[in-house]
Amino acid sequence: MGLFIGLIVAFFIGLGAYSGAQHLWVSAVTSQITAQPQTPMLPQGPVLPTMTFNAEQLTKSLNQTIGPIDTTAGQRAAINNLGHQIYLQNRAAAAMVPLPPQRIPGLPR
Repeated sequence: MGLFIGLIVAFFIGLGAYSGAQHLWVSAVTSQITAQPQTPMLPQGPVLPTMTFNAEQLTKSLNQTIGPIDTTAGQRAAINNLGHQIYLQNRAAAAMVPLPPQRIPGLPR
């Protein structure tokens, strides 16, 4: 029984020492942070003028190299895809129909 009580006391002493060391470390770090002078997040420098541009002129110059877009290949692919889907549906429906019997007894082949 004495060993069990000693074990519990030693556990709480260790827990208290750990908590005290952690508190001491956190207070040391926070004191170092507060002791430093406040520096601005962004360096203060001369303000440069912003760029200005004409949006209409920019789009006109970019779109000069692009001709009309041909969409017939995409339309053809969509139509072929729909035809293939219909074909697959027909095959699936035909596979669901039971086959006629191979041999009917009493009838010659």
